[in-house]
Amino acid sequence: MSLVNAAEIKRVPGLEERNVSDYDAEQSEINKQNGIFSGVVLSISPVDNKTMLGLSISVKGHFLPVIAKVAAACLLRPETGDLVLLCHMPDQERPSQTENWWVLSVLQRALPASPATLAVPGAKLVSLDAPELGLAASGRLNVTAGDVTVNTLKTTLHTGSLKVVASTAHIVARQLTRMVQVFHSLADTITEHCRTRVAVVDEVNSTQSGSELIESKDVMLLKGGQVLLDAKKSVRIDGEHILMG
Repeated sequence: MSLVNAAEIKRVPGLEERNVSDYDAEQSEINKQNGIFSGVVLSISPVDNKTMLGLSISVKGHFLPVIAKVAAACLLRPETGDLVLLCHMPDQERPSQTENWWVLSVLQRALPASPATLAVPGAKLVSLDAPELGLAASGRLNVTAGDVTVNTLKTTLHTGSLKVVASTAHIVARQLTRMVQVFHSLADTITEHCRTRVAVVDEVNSTQSGSELIESKDVMLLKGGQVLLDAKKSVRIDGEHILMG
């Protein structure tokens, strides 16, 4: 497995051209030493569910290629060109194994203004546990997920403007209360189904429609201080018994 080659190493700024055999000799020597080093990320590749980094490290003025794994404590995901801190813990029986090199942290990002990613290498779930958590963004806050689940005893949302766009929306609640100053509803079709419906209007209840159909299976009561029926054409009353007065 080779993630770094001599051609990539020679592209590091300030690096002099040297023989590949010199790299091999010096790398073999450094693989036997413990220590903390700094290096520049040249390549990133997933290997066996691990993120392996190809790096160039500086030792005694020379640049050597190494392959390292990202340590669990390195929460800022390294990117190509970043300057990182490495730890080397050689195994006396296997001094040349890549498992001996670990990236501990990112010291300097190649592009400071570019998006940064916080991640735990190899973890499928990352949890934050604290009595209180705060999340602040002066600009935009984006949440992208295949599925979002929020479980709380109480949820309060304060916003100047709220817009919800969805192909399908379901609200299931034991009790639902809406309190608004002005309520507008625009829909192609509205269907309501309930056991009992009570509407209380303190002032005026006005309905405008192309046609109005009211059907009651049992009794319909129209009651008011004054009841007026006004038709531009005819008024028809049909029933088995019609009682007036």
